[in-house]
Amino acid sequence: MKKIARLVLFVIVCFFLVFVLSTGLSFLRLWLDAAVSVPVRSFLYLDDVLRSARWALSFALYLTVLFGVNYAQRNATPALGSFLAVVILTGGFCFIVEQGLSNARLMSAPPYLVTNSTLGNAGLMLHQRETVITLIDRPALETGSRVIAVPERPLVYQDVPLDENNEIISLPRVRFREEDTVLYNNLRADFSVSAAQLDARFDQGIVPFIAWLVPLLILLAALSYIFEVGAWPLANLFLCAVVFRLVLLLEVFLNAPSVQAVLVDFARGLLPNEFISPFLIMLCAVLFLLYDILMYFARERGKRGKA
Repeated sequence: MKKIARLVLFVIVCFFLVFVLSTGLSFLRLWLDAAVSVPVRSFLYLDDVLRSARWALSFALYLTVLFGVNYAQRNATPALGSFLAVVILTGGFCFIVEQGLSNARLMSAPPYLVTNSTLGNAGLMLHQRETVITLIDRPALETGSRVIAVPERPLVYQDVPLDENNEIISLPRVRFREEDTVLYNNLRADFSVSAAQLDARFDQGIVPFIAWLVPLLILLAALSYIFEVGAWPLANLFLCAVVFRLVLLLEVFLNAPSVQAVLVDFARGLLPNEFISPFLIMLCAVLFLLYDILMYFARERGKRGKA
């Protein structure tokens, strides 16, 4: 029981720590994006906090299961107890946070509104890849005059007012840092799709939300055998993270509109549309659970043979 209690405490701390930190970092990124926007855009604190929290919820779901299962394996926690603890606690926290976010969206109070100050003065140079735009007017004026330098083309001066022969090119953001890597952008986009799916399921009702969340958690927790593949714990953790990434891709793939249309046509009314993807996720989870059970009995049989 002590090992289960420690696992429960670890899952609780891990979920809220990952959720709070990822929410704060995501909010900081949105704030920086707003700070470098030209023209200056208004920054809605409440909306951006909720947007960051929705993304962080999906991120915390995956990381909590990953670290929780890893902790259970390294501390030899009973398999059934650790499996139920990780699934139930993570699912319960996801439901509570999703309920809180849903209530926050329905708040009648106006969001906190902050308008960023003007960035730079006349003559500010913005660049996006190899295209450079020099603003002649204040940066806050989106339709102000500017000089545009496109590679291998002559300089172009664009003035106002606009007409058919004088189209203003949209201003890029000011780059305070290098562009994000493809891996980071893909991960962020996929977790955004996962978060949107959780929101959509919750808006449909409690049953569709649970029907989607529980199979996903069972599938992730059923991958615990990966932590016993090799002799190096860190290598096993990295391998399991790669497999979790594949599960995230599977989630995005099954919820793509084109794939959903094919699945709905294939099911032909056998299942409600909102339960087709969870059913497929559950099938994968059952296969991995059967493998876990067979591996467990094989290990027990090996121990008895040695004894």
